Amino acid sequence: MAVFEMESMIRGYHVYKAVWDAQIGKELLCATEPGNICDLYAVVVKKSSLTVGHIPMKISTLCSLFLQRSGIITCQVTSLKRDLGQGGLEILCVLKFEGDAKLVNKVKKFVKKPGPIITKQSEIKVVTIIKKRIVRIYQQKRRSALV
Repeated sequence: MAVFEMESMIRGYHVYKAVWDAQIGKELLCATEPGNICDLYAVVVKKSSLTVGHIPMKISTLCSLFLQRSGIITCQVTSLKRDLGQGGLEILCVLKFEGDAKLVNKVKKFVKKPGPIITKQSEIKVVTIIKKRIVRIYQQKRRSALV
């Protein structure tokens, strides 16, 4: 049995705050949520049998697949209520992945991989490409309308 820990957060505290009071050090269990139509790989954070939040969508696929392969993910609260500024609240936590060493090492490698870096220049390039495609489509439609 191997263990890997990473910092994360519990999303949706504003939705579930009537059900539970977040306490620093509280350990919660994570589980897949197969009925979630917004995210097929959704992972809920549970206190007993009650849902008290979700793992961020950015890592939910990784967590869901880990859980489906008999891994265990626990979530320990490290900080209370962080306002997202859009009416949402999240709780900072540490996720602990426990399971087969091969499986845990895969998670470790995936988490440590640097993601794509988005810079202002790359954003400008993407916008330019999209504009060119829109112009091309518009021109094709005009040509077909004239024929």
